Amino acid sequence: MKQHKEVWLNVAGLTLAGLMLVAGCGRDESKGRSMIQVYREKGFPVRISQVQKCSFAPQTTYFAALSGSMESNAGAPIGGTVQRIHYRVGDTVKKDAVVVSFPSDSPATQYFQARVAFNLARTTLERIEKLHAVGGVSRQELDTVRTRCEVARANWEAAQQSVHVRAPITGIITQISVRESDAVEEKTLLFTVARTDRLRAEVWVNEDDIAHIQSGDRAVAEWNHVVLEGRVTRVNRAVNPMRQAFGVTAEFDNPDQKVLLGVNAAVTLFTSEQSEGVCIGRESIGFENGQPFVFVVKDGHAVRRAIRIGRNIGMMVEVPAGLEAQETIVSEGLMLLEDGSPIHIINAAAAQTAAGDREKLR
Repeated sequence: MKQHKEVWLNVAGLTLAGLMLVAGCGRDESKGRSMIQVYREKGFPVRISQVQKCSFAPQTTYFAALSGSMESNAGAPIGGTVQRIHYRVGDTVKKDAVVVSFPSDSPATQYFQARVAFNLARTTLERIEKLHAVGGVSRQELDTVRTRCEVARANWEAAQQSVHVRAPITGIITQISVRESDAVEEKTLLFTVARTDRLRAEVWVNEDDIAHIQSGDRAVAEWNHVVLEGRVTRVNRAVNPMRQAFGVTAEFDNPDQKVLLGVNAAVTLFTSEQSEGVCIGRESIGFENGQPFVFVVKDGHAVRRAIRIGRNIGMMVEVPAGLEAQETIVSEGLMLLEDGSPIHIINAAAAQTAAGDREKLR
């Protein structure tokens, strides 16, 4: 009998706990419904701001890979085996310095034959010039021998270029694509030389923005918290058919060479012309199906209005159509609102003071 009593007490305790849990959930749900009801009756809490007129130099940010302002690749002049690589990646080279060598005894180069032919032609020319000086040969014969010597010189230089691949520009070797003893085909990429003290980026601009960009405009590139200052150096005035955009090139000083070639940087272009218009904070703009809208304050309610947005100006956004200066819009609390929702302004005093301050400055 005692055991049955303990069992019933346990069951009763569990049942009571379950009822209390259900009751608690019911109270929370009821509380949630009542808060929404309060908002609908007294207004959804929001912050407001006034639409401003602003004068600005618009800026637009793109992402682009940075390369050397001067960059050149060197390919294999002939097919063959790489005999020696004279430099490493990161080394500084002067223009015409030998970077990669191929065997001089390769039949394709005719290296030794060209050298012997040039030496013979040069010796012959020296002898004929002496004879011509004393009247021993005619001027025509001298010119013929000189021409043959120049042809032999050109053949010898071509043979040397086939064996010794030289740096096309002065700069830093940024890439070596082969190793010693590699067998390569003609025109295979061997190495790349670039200037790294000055970098270049090409961005693609749409037709709305290209009219505001000019050569000489300020440009800033940022990568890994390193900021480089530069200028726009070229603005294409014809659309690229593949990208359906206009190419704009900017160059940047890289004095400490902290920024590496090939990295993707944020490139911001600052237009030189000043514009006046209407602008609002980004946080005031909502989107539905990609279309921007705001909530305008009218008689204590939030009235939804479609807008057209333009260029970014820091944390502000240009609004070419849809708003007038001095209109009041919702700046915080958009997520709870629908068209015509009643609102309760929680920063009314601050907004009124800010509006008064702006009016005094006008």
